[in-house]
Amino acid sequence: MDSDDENMEEVIEGPLDEDDQPHGFCTITYSSSDRFEGHFVHGEKNGRGKFYFFDGSILEGYYVDDALQAQGVYTYEDGGVLHGTYLEGELNGPAREYDAEGRLIFKGQYKDNTRHGVCWLYYPVDSRDWSLNRNTISLDEDVVLDVPEPYNNVKRYSASLGHKANHSFTPNCIYDPFVHPRFGPIKCIRTLRAVESDEELVVAYGYDHSPLGKSGPEVPEWYKQELQAFEG
Repeated sequence: MDSDDENMEEVIEGPLDEDDQPHGFCTITYSSSDRFEGHFVHGEKNGRGKFYFFDGSILEGYYVDDALQAQGVYTYEDGGVLHGTYLEGELNGPAREYDAEGRLIFKGQYKDNTRHGVCWLYYPVDSRDWSLNRNTISLDEDVVLDVPEPYNNVKRYSASLGHKANHSFTPNCIYDPFVHPRFGPIKCIRTLRAVESDEELVVAYGYDHSPLGKSGPEVPEWYKQELQAFEG
């Protein structure tokens, strides 16, 4: 983004008012090498505008009284994009972030330019140790939902609990897709039959049993042991 030093105007290209302030569509290049292109009213940014920062990143949106307001788009130097809500030039409100390939990697809220409250982060989980995936649940073939610490504790988070269901090869429940009113698509569980009041709700995790060499299928060790006992 822009440099830590205050921008000092170096070159103004465009119409000026009677006080030699930019007025109308202008381009201003600062000593930091940042550049702004957009509409001005008597020296203040007002209307559509775009900042080109020295590191190659770009910020564009609608300015009111010299501050970015409402929806803005920040493009990182690597091609990633953040769609956010701005108030007086700072991120405040809903935001979504995408990587350079267009994959969603963040969905949540910002407060004073900082991620705030319950947010969704999107990152690879297939290659990490199984012990880190105790609270993950597959949404579809491409997306895995993860409930990280400390929200794996139901005292901290209980808005959805499909990720807490244990596995069984004789399940009394199945996973079903569901649209949460706040968090969007999730996985819920649905009973397959009538259950007793003290009966645990369990599902079949559906791991792939195809062998991948001497170590067998790519599943947790506890699952291998239960599979062997079940096939017995």
